[in-house]
Amino acid sequence: MEGNQNYVDGNLVSKILRNKELMDFIKETPLTVVINCIDMRELLNMLLNTGISDLIPLEALRNIMSDDLIYSTEVACKNQAARQILLMGSSKNSFIRETIECHLKGNDTYLNPLLCSALSSGVFSQEKLKNEEVNVLVDEITLWNLTESKSRIIS
Repeated sequence: MEGNQNYVDGNLVSKILRNKELMDFIKETPLTVVINCIDMRELLNMLLNTGISDLIPLEALRNIMSDDLIYSTEVACKNQAARQILLMGSSKNSFIRETIECHLKGNDTYLNPLLCSALSSGVFSQEKLKNEEVNVLVDEITLWNLTESKSRIIS
């Protein structure tokens, strides 16, 4: 509540823009819906060099689109006039890495569902999981997840 009151009063953490200037930006049509994993903490507007309301950020754990996120993306494009969809994965995804490491050790973890889709695809055999360098494997699974999400969005 205090943070919201500071916003209303114009006492922003970042003094670069005041409320009036923010409201001018928010009237603009967004450019892109950006779907990234929750482990990516960089500020998207800085990373992509965009304005304040150019992006509609959505976060998909492991970069896999659920039905709700697909629907949110559709609404953002149809109702808010976003013109692009960017599926954005990060290398060395910390959640996928932790899940792989637990899986290989035979440890149960609440993160196990993060590997289900990739493992059931048949692309990632147990032998590949054991023999591949973990960072390479993490990035391969992230790319597989992004491709799977693209297919889900299209269908």
